Amino acid sequence: MDVSNPSWMTAFHEREDLAPFRSAGLALFAMALKFGYDDLETIGADAVVDGPDDKGCDVVYIDPEQKIAIVAQSYIASTLRQAASDNKAASLRQAMSYLIEVDAESVPERLTASASSLRQALADGDVDRIYVWFVHNCPGSENVRRELHAVEQTVHSIVANRFKNSTLSVIAEEISAATLEKLYTDTNTPILVNDVVEFKADSVLDFSSSDWSCYVLPLPATLLRDLYERHKTDLFSANVRDFLGMKAGDSNINYQMQKSLRERPQNFFVYNNGLTILTHRIEVNREAPPGISVAVHGMSIVNGAQTTGTIGTSQEAPATLM
Repeated sequence: MDVSNPSWMTAFHEREDLAPFRSAGLALFAMALKFGYDDLETIGADAVVDGPDDKGCDVVYIDPEQKIAIVAQSYIASTLRQAASDNKAASLRQAMSYLIEVDAESVPERLTASASSLRQALADGDVDRIYVWFVHNCPGSENVRRELHAVEQTVHSIVANRFKNSTLSVIAEEISAATLEKLYTDTNTPILVNDVVEFKADSVLDFSSSDWSCYVLPLPATLLRDLYERHKTDLFSANVRDFLGMKAGDSNINYQMQKSLRERPQNFFVYNNGLTILTHRIEVNREAPPGISVAVHGMSIVNGAQTTGTIGTSQEAPATLM
């Protein structure tokens, strides 16, 4: 990678729609890379709060479809630096306090609408995860990561105090130049897991459609669990949505899915809709008893991230097929 002119930076500077948002545009760019947002101009018009008395945050965005909120501080160094300022990372603690804790009358006008919307979403259970980001164009640093860990702990404490029944996940992250490069590269590389995965299948249905070859077959859930433990969300590189996590409750589909995996594994195959996996190449050998030998060259799960994550986070190896 050319560190003086990385590919993400070229792509960012070519985004004329982000220029009016100045440094906050970098946070919007990171959001697009991570979550697949398209209309950043419209999102930015509502989400960017950068300016005097912004209390340390530049972007506040609530995505009801994915049930996430993103609060970001964004910084663009004009000259190459060894690291971004950890003070800017620490300012996110103040930002989160004003957004969800400080009395509404004391919240600056610039943040009033964002604070009100975020508090309402948290109270209604419309947000499962808050991403607290420090986005910048410098190398990552341990000092920044340490500050963000403290921010994460603070937000957990505030949420637990103000929203008693909340099971919110808080993810405080440094989105550095290296992170931006990986996110940008990943968006241009649909399949990140390039292992050759081999297993046996009892039966295989295959057909072709246009330029695609398709195979329908069962695979061991233990294989999915092992793959998830090794690769985590890289397994979903061609999927717009990662695994959304596990929270106890009748309304949480992933929790209920894991409950059925634990208590009624014989029914798990019937209860789920299966997976759709994109691969570079698949080899099926029907002349290799017992069973049919299958070799999958690289994979990305484009439908079934929740099922895979549920199996991957199970405490015990599941005795079922997918």
